[in-house]
Amino acid sequence: MADILRQEFYKVWHKRSTVYTPLVIFVLMGIVGAMTIHSSDARFYISAGFAGFQWAMIMLIVIAANTISSEFEYGTIKHLIVQGNGRTLVFLAKFLVIGAYDIYLHGLVFGLTLILKPLIYGR
Repeated sequence: MADILRQEFYKVWHKRSTVYTPLVIFVLMGIVGAMTIHSSDARFYISAGFAGFQWAMIMLIVIAANTISSEFEYGTIKHLIVQGNGRTLVFLAKFLVIGAYDIYLHGLVFGLTLILKPLIYGR
């Protein structure tokens, strides 16, 4: 199981979409923050993370779908199953890796919210 997890982490972390996701989320959060500078419900946007949590979930769905579909597109799912790993074990490893990436993205959004709040509102 550890070997499959290591392989899955390698696949996810070395994709271009995974590398650029934090930058895209930062830009989208900045746009939402800039649009709400003079809004009366600015506190809501701060507590909602400048919609970063929603953007993170959208990005997570895209990356998860891309990860699963690329396995079938390139035929690597057959290779993983032939190695002696069951299909359930392979998909469990993918699920755990996507779950870890979800925790990473939500932590990133929280950190970016703490950075963007003083930059946008100045207090």
